[in-house]
Amino acid sequence: SALHTPDTIRGTKITQIASEEIFYRHKAYGDILSVFSLKGFMLATAEYDVLQNKDVYFMQRWVSHTDSLLYQILYALLFLVILLGIGLSLVRRQFLYLPFVLSGCISIVFLANNTFLLEQFNTWFREVFPIFGEAFRFPFTKFITLLAFCFSVFFGVGMSYLLSQFVIFRKYIITVASIFLLFITFPIFQGYLTSPYLRLPLPIEYQSISSYFKE
Repeated sequence: SALHTPDTIRGTKITQIASEEIFYRHKAYGDILSVFSLKGFMLATAEYDVLQNKDVYFMQRWVSHTDSLLYQILYALLFLVILLGIGLSLVRRQFLYLPFVLSGCISIVFLANNTFLLEQFNTWFREVFPIFGEAFRFPFTKFITLLAFCFSVFFGVGMSYLLSQFVIFRKYIITVASIFLLFITFPIFQGYLTSPYLRLPLPIEYQSISSYFKE
């Protein structure tokens, strides 16, 4: 097991060649603002485009989208609702949401590894527990989904409170919030859930056999 072979793990080629580079590429997005914005190193990852004969951003559509002023304003407003939900759950001592608070905090600790104090903790953690340091060399893939899920829970708590307080404007609040969410995630509906460089057309044979079985 990994616990009994730490030297073997540290001696592997993938560890020697890529682990440190991967960790520091993530660390470039380890500031607290990037973490709260759910941004990761893939936004800065370049890919060579043979058709354009130049390097391009792997997630160029998302780079352009998240850099826009409108996106940043709308996301800030939605994040305020998330903070409202967190604050309400703590003030009201709603222990039902405590696991989400703790999970979010743990995620932030490892994601914000370029933030004062958290950076020092992550460095210490990697040195003292090299096995876990190797396992968490990619903290973004380990914790970003968990953090996003916790944010969504508290966004729901915040929205529920607003709807209960402003019953007269409930329809307008729901409509506006839906439009905000649609805009923030709009590249997904354009086919950019992932990079277009990973998208492959369906083979003609696959389409042919589907037509064959329809008959």
